[in-house]
Amino acid sequence: MTPAAGPVPGATRPDYGLDAPGVVRNLVLASVAGFALWIVVQTGVWSGRFAVGGVVFETAGMWICVALGCGAMAGWMAWSSTVGKVTNRETLLDVIAWTGDERVLDAGCGRGLRLIGAAKRRTTSHRSRAPRRTTPTVAADHRVRTRSIATRQATAPAATTCLSV
Repeated sequence: MTPAAGPVPGATRPDYGLDAPGVVRNLVLASVAGFALWIVVQTGVWSGRFAVGGVVFETAGMWICVALGCGAMAGWMAWSSTVGKVTNRETLLDVIAWTGDERVLDAGCGRGLRLIGAAKRRTTSHRSRAPRRTTPTVAADHRVRTRSIATRQATAPAATTCLSV
């Protein structure tokens, strides 16, 4: 089933972030370094050879491979983080025969990408709610939360939410 409603006017597109930004940064840096070393070898500033313990390593052709390989991987990671994961979500959720009144449980894994996709397929109105805990510590937990909500939010693991979609 296709989504029941179109985009909301004036709404911003959710940003689910770049997966592993440190890895993408390092791949870009390795690509730039590889390209720079390839230029150094091609201009004749360095021969591209170095010896370790009597063994000579010929690296002249390797640097362009490092540049292209790391650059391609950084580009792939950036694309899959921004466009690919949404495309994958839509493909995954399109497999389900939605009736429009399902309930979906989000176990607090990530930023709700799949839950939001499922909610867009909802045709009847229902509000989201967090599941109720039945342990005796509910009252004590409520008191702690009301006293130091900012501290609890900063240190607590991701909350489990339930959204009827």
